[in-house]
Amino acid sequence: LDLLTQVSGEMAKRGLNVINVNNTKKELGRLLKKVNEKKLRNFKWIAVTGTSGKTTVTNLLYRYFMYKKIPVILFSSNGNYVLDKYYSTNNTTPDINTIYSTILNSKLNNGYIIVEVSSQAISEKRVFNILFDIVCITNITHDHLDYHDNLTDYFYTKSLLMFQTKEDGIVILDGDCNKYKKLNNLSPVSTTSYGLNIHNDYRFEIVESTLQGTLFFIESFNASLPLETVLIGEFNIKNILAVYTILDNLKINLDEFKDFIKSVERIDGRMNAYSIEQRLFIIDYAHTPDAVETILKTIKNINNKPLKLIIGCGGNRDRLKRPIVGKISCEYADYVYFTEDNSRNESTKKILKEITCDLTISNYTTIEYRFEAIKKAIMDSKIGDTIVIMGKGIEKTKVNEDEYLNDLEMVLKVFKELKNE
Repeated sequence: LDLLTQVSGEMAKRGLNVINVNNTKKELGRLLKKVNEKKLRNFKWIAVTGTSGKTTVTNLLYRYFMYKKIPVILFSSNGNYVLDKYYSTNNTTPDINTIYSTILNSKLNNGYIIVEVSSQAISEKRVFNILFDIVCITNITHDHLDYHDNLTDYFYTKSLLMFQTKEDGIVILDGDCNKYKKLNNLSPVSTTSYGLNIHNDYRFEIVESTLQGTLFFIESFNASLPLETVLIGEFNIKNILAVYTILDNLKINLDEFKDFIKSVERIDGRMNAYSIEQRLFIIDYAHTPDAVETILKTIKNINNKPLKLIIGCGGNRDRLKRPIVGKISCEYADYVYFTEDNSRNESTKKILKEITCDLTISNYTTIEYRFEAIKKAIMDSKIGDTIVIMGKGIEKTKVNEDEYLNDLEMVLKVFKELKNE
């Protein structure tokens, strides 16, 4: 406080007006909204948060608006988009200055703004004072305890986003989530639910599920819509249902939704399946205990081939989840190769030790370098095997001094090296 008073005094001496505020981030959000409110009054705002699914939901929403030729801006961990123009990003949710400047520089005067919102972004006021027409919470499970004090803090941080819904807006919730009732009771505005269970307002039913795609129905308010998609697994069908629910509550015409979903290609880094050298490779970004278990369950349920798994845990992140990920991995995979996953400032050996500390079975090995773990899994595999690589999606890993490759690129590099030996 003394330093603030001193700085304010110095600035005042130079003829500058000084206003002291309790929180500069809140004040920035308030001022940006006040200055730009009229310019942005013709936009509709959509926020999606949750432990899993938010990237798929936001990207599918963006694709549908593009499919319908409706003006749209997307802020997402897979990148920011203004119509079809891509901008790289370092965060799931950019800072509030970037959000406003991107919209203003787009020269659009109407359309939809989709924001994938992380719990850190909520806590750090990156979307403070923005009011949304739709807030969707996909689920809340164990994650980010490196940042939040505990799961209660994580839950209530996520739930704060509901209080940034416009008075006539809607909160959309995963009705199957074990936090649903609590979220529903907390919501300051009307809610609607989606999911598998019969009590939900929007429901889905899977008819057939394979590693090539899924046939399913969406049911809502006595209407039934048959759909087909190349996306795999119950969790992805629920993501599609979330998209449908959001669009329907925005009163967007859904006549072309069936054709759109059939035409959708996979989301980069999300349950991507590749057939290479008579082996099936599945690459996914999953890194939370819930997501890892969901993906492995899905693969085991629709594919009975031997399953090898390459997985790790990030450094300087939630340490409590490491042994949980270790147990889940060894429970569902026939053999596991625990390896690096962006160790940051931590020792990879230490991380691997924490992942495996509670294991009582021996269907695993630890290999410090990710490329070497992938190479070992491939060399150990047989024709027809399934090899699952988790945690990074499309993110790149350092392979040598001058080379950074994503998981798929590393798989291809291994096969190239093996052919040349």
